[in-house]
Amino acid sequence: MLRAATSLSRSLVAPAVQTRNFAVKPTIQVPVDKSKVHETPIVQNCGGDLMRWMGPGSRFQMYCALLLSGSLVYQADASVNMIEMLTTTGAICSASATVFFGAKRVCDRVVTDVVSCRRVGDPNEFVRVSVMGVGVKEVLEVAPKDFKLLGHDGQDAYSFALGGRRLQLDTSTGECLNRKGLDILMQGRPLVTRKVKQGKKGSRR
Repeated sequence: MLRAATSLSRSLVAPAVQTRNFAVKPTIQVPVDKSKVHETPIVQNCGGDLMRWMGPGSRFQMYCALLLSGSLVYQADASVNMIEMLTTTGAICSASATVFFGAKRVCDRVVTDVVSCRRVGDPNEFVRVSVMGVGVKEVLEVAPKDFKLLGHDGQDAYSFALGGRRLQLDTSTGECLNRKGLDILMQGRPLVTRKVKQGKKGSRR
């Protein structure tokens, strides 16, 4: 009876949980989003209120000049000399176009933002330079070595070239978040220099 009770009690006991020991600890691979970009703002919102209004204002006056010229031609009497009318409207449109393209030439050189960027998994650094433009901001993506400083007043005004394009930056009209970083970029150098590790001589690969 004692043996039967012992065997019955053993059969009622739940089996022990077995654990498995790994020779090499498994690692969880997390996918890296290489499209993600780390941004370091250098300069923000530069250009000034006058330059911000110059572009839209020049576009608006050009539209008004075209409408005025068209209405003058459309509403002109039959007795009016058409050559004189075309001369008048042509002068209006010519003056308006001169104002527009003059403002465009100035606004296309004004830099508003400078941001240092680096994509995840890519050691190379690139810079986004925002140019005011007449209507829509233009964003240029360049390498730090593309910067060529042309002039600096020692304080806030910079004149530099990107490729064959000459640009101007006045940090007094905006926020300069990293003056040292801006000076480094103007010298054509990246903000962070990463050294490539080299293996020791004679080491096994």
